[in-house]
Amino acid sequence: RSAHFDPIIAVFSPIYMLNPRAETLLVLQSVWLATAAAPLYLLATRRLQNPWFGVLLVALYVLYPALHGVNLFDFHSLTMVVPSLTWAIYFIDVGARWRYWLVLVLMLVTREDMSLLACFVGAYAMLQRRPITGLVTVVVALAYLAFVKLEMMNDSGLMMAGGKDSMSYVFFYEDMIPHESEGLKGLIISLVTNPGFVIKVLLMEKKVFFTLALLGPLLFLPLIAGRKAVMMVYGLIFLGLASRRHVYSLHFQYSSVL
Repeated sequence: RSAHFDPIIAVFSPIYMLNPRAETLLVLQSVWLATAAAPLYLLATRRLQNPWFGVLLVALYVLYPALHGVNLFDFHSLTMVVPSLTWAIYFIDVGARWRYWLVLVLMLVTREDMSLLACFVGAYAMLQRRPITGLVTVVVALAYLAFVKLEMMNDSGLMMAGGKDSMSYVFFYEDMIPHESEGLKGLIISLVTNPGFVIKVLLMEKKVFFTLALLGPLLFLPLIAGRKAVMMVYGLIFLGLASRRHVYSLHFQYSSVL
């Protein structure tokens, strides 16, 4: 693949075959995103011991502007990670091991870079005193990413900076990568050697407003997420360090990772 490896499209393709039109994909995506309300309700009622709090949080979810933004911008495989990620969190909390592995597989086949997000899910499992589940999650996620990059995609680099036959994502982070050919290496060098500039990139005015637009409608509840906050790290890095305006916007699919 020249851009992404997302087998989840094949998983849903039989439904599309019944009515091969763009509208089918848009309705499918809407319904799929709506199903995340179920694990969210179960998570809330389990933790807060009150079904009405579950209803309130589900209402916040279905009315969430960022959710509408990712849903209204065409059909994208990345948006499909929201329900599988939410189910994964719930199954970790309740110790439903086999169901967790099933949704983890679904999460991994969403898109190759969701393996990185899965690593932080594994970290959460470790924090929840499920060290074996967490460690195996990280190992499986990285092994899957390595297999896909080396065997299924045209360029083995995370940002695909070196191949002519693949789409490069270096321009997503061009402020952080002064030399395009360096790819991920250049990003890491900037992170390590120039923390002041990193902070400047993170605190750009447009990104601050984007963050407020993400957190405000959720009543800033993610800030008191406790151990679950570890799963926000990937999204904060992915969105916070980006130079491309479309990445940190409510109107595109990228905020799905956060």
